[in-house]
Amino acid sequence: MKSLRFVVTILAVLVIMTAPALAWQVNQHYHNNTGQDAHNITKIILGQVNCTDTMMNQPFDAFDQMWMGPFTFFHWYDTTGDVVPHCSYAHCCFSTSAPTVPPFVAFWTDADGNIIDIAGPVARPGIEYDPITGTVVFRIGNDWHEWTGAGWPPQEGDTLGNPVGPIDILDAKYQWVDEPLELEDLDSSLLGVGQWNDLAELIGPVASGAERIQVIEPDRVAAKKYIVMFFSMIGDGKEGYDVVVKEALEPKVPSMTNYGLIALLALIILTTVVVVWRRRRVTA
Repeated sequence: MKSLRFVVTILAVLVIMTAPALAWQVNQHYHNNTGQDAHNITKIILGQVNCTDTMMNQPFDAFDQMWMGPFTFFHWYDTTGDVVPHCSYAHCCFSTSAPTVPPFVAFWTDADGNIIDIAGPVARPGIEYDPITGTVVFRIGNDWHEWTGAGWPPQEGDTLGNPVGPIDILDAKYQWVDEPLELEDLDSSLLGVGQWNDLAELIGPVASGAERIQVIEPDRVAAKKYIVMFFSMIGDGKEGYDVVVKEALEPKVPSMTNYGLIALLALIILTTVVVVWRRRRVTA
């Protein structure tokens, strides 16, 4: 029995050690050009994920999260009556425990939760970094959709509508930084700070269901630990920009290969057989 407990303990430790550190941090900023004040904004993403941090008071002072079907809803609103006037920006910035979060929809609502218009454009950014080769892969995808529901909160049967259309990436660039940045720091003011590098291959139209990719190889910067990507975009006459952060540290613990998993499983099975055989001999 002690042997079995020992194996279970070792297995738990290995699972903890080999589990990847999952985090996704993105700042999304939408320009209200609906022609009227917007009281709330809602973002709809794929999967059931948890928001671990969100930017507040720019301008919204309250935040709700809910799940329905295959979607997660992040909803920013204000309890003091503040609104996003026409031609102003709202900042819908968040972190999650997931490795990446594919967004589908963002829409403005009035004081009663009725949809005014889609906030869009909603791009799917991605940064992949290989600390061994120094290769960095930047991606911007387009999964932007309409929403069939009438507003907030969502109702049963609400789902994705048709793809909205292409997104035009107007500007794209990246830089390395030493220290982690707070959500409140990830806005357009960063453009005047640090050494930015252009991502020319990401600029241009991104059709519905497509993505643009640029590979930087190699790109190692001594003592730099985080990659920051900025891009601005327009789609369906609506504007926005994203700031995305990727932690680029080498794994603190070794990852387990497929062969390692096979060996571990074989060890568990063998130990279990030995324990059961010994118990049967004792009770015989």
